Amino acid sequence: MSKEAKIFLAEDQLRIRELLKQSLGENNHRVVLEAGSLSEAKGKIESAAEGDINIAILDGDLGTGRTDGVELSNLLRKRFPNIKIIPFSFLKVDWGDVNTTKGSDLDEILRAIEGWLV
Repeated sequence: MSKEAKIFLAEDQLRIRELLKQSLGENNHRVVLEAGSLSEAKGKIESAAEGDINIAILDGDLGTGRTDGVELSNLLRKRFPNIKIIPFSFLKVDWGDVNTTKGSDLDEILRAIEGWLV
C-alpha cells in the first residue's frame, strides 16, 4: 500500500470505536479524529482539515435515534469533497462510498480503504 489512511471515526459505542482503532492501527492506518456523538463530530469537522483526513467511518446513528450518518456525511463532503465515506451502521444505507454495515468483515473495510489509497 502506498500511504496510510487518515481516518475520522464517528461511533457512539466506545468499545466498538476502540476495537476499530486497534484494528485499523494494526493495518497501518491512523484514526486522526474520533467522536462519540453527532455534536462532538460536528465540532471536530474543522480540525479534520488540520489532520488531513481522507476517509471517514461513520455510524448511522450516533445515539440520537435519527439519521446522524447522513447528516455528518453531507457536512464532511461539503467541507472535503474528495473524502471517502464508509458507513458503519446495522442497516444498509446509500450515503457512503461502499456498501458496508456493522456486520461487515473488517477485511471488506480494509480492502475498500486500500483500494482508495493506491
